[in-house]
Amino acid sequence: ALPYLPFLSNCDGYDSHISLSRLLEEHPDCQTVDRDKTVPTREYSFWGKNPISDACLGIVLKCTYEEKVTETRNNLRWFEASPKSKLFYITRDPASAQDFSPVSDNEKWGRTRALDSLRNSYDAIPVSVDKDLAGHRHAIPKHVELELKYYQVTKERKRFVEANLFFSDLCTTQAPRHFGGSHDILDMMNERGILPCDIDINGVIKSQSYNLEIVTL
Repeated sequence: ALPYLPFLSNCDGYDSHISLSRLLEEHPDCQTVDRDKTVPTREYSFWGKNPISDACLGIVLKCTYEEKVTETRNNLRWFEASPKSKLFYITRDPASAQDFSPVSDNEKWGRTRALDSLRNSYDAIPVSVDKDLAGHRHAIPKHVELELKYYQVTKERKRFVEANLFFSDLCTTQAPRHFGGSHDILDMMNERGILPCDIDINGVIKSQSYNLEIVTL
């Protein structure tokens, strides 16, 4: 287990490790509600008081792919993930620092019995790729959205209930034809409305950056 988001890294202000707790509690684009004004709700409540709690609706981070995006791999990489893929899991409730610390010689940091007990349980929810806005081999999304849905358990505690990833504004990493790009792949991409990424005069992709938008609801 990791105390930060996997895959989504190398972002301005967060380096290679994005801590969800730090991001959602400290980012200036998150709207926080005072404890006295916070109204909890039930997970599947359809009646009663309308929940009032914190929300993050406009966090956008400038990130850069750390992978060599022009290389083709046998296995799909995270940004190429197919519709409804489960990329990773997050815990419904916050894990404590003690959960990561080994308590016996058979454990290692981040590989403890406490964390292992969460695997394949109700307490771990998948981060799933959208059925329509997914990745594609030979392409990179220039916009990635992580949507986190939660409910306010008490005035102090939140619980995640759903997590989704959306990939949009895709461009193909195949070079244009005059720079030796595959005609078959370029034709296939063109049929899907995916054009080549912007390149410089040497045929090299100008930018491997993307916008990461994080929304909590």
